[in-house]
Amino acid sequence: VPLPLISYGGSALFTMMLAMGLIFSVAIHRELAIPRRAR
Repeated sequence: VPLPLISYGGSALFTMMLAMGLIFSVAIHRELAIPRRAR
C-alpha cells in the first residue's frame, strides 16, 4: 500500500487526489448545510 502524498505513482496519486477531493467536498457541503438548518 503506497503512503499518501509520498508515493508518486500514477494510480496512487490519482487515488489520493480523488479521496482528498471527496473529503473536501463533504467538508464544504457540511459547512454550507449547518447554517441553513439552524435557521
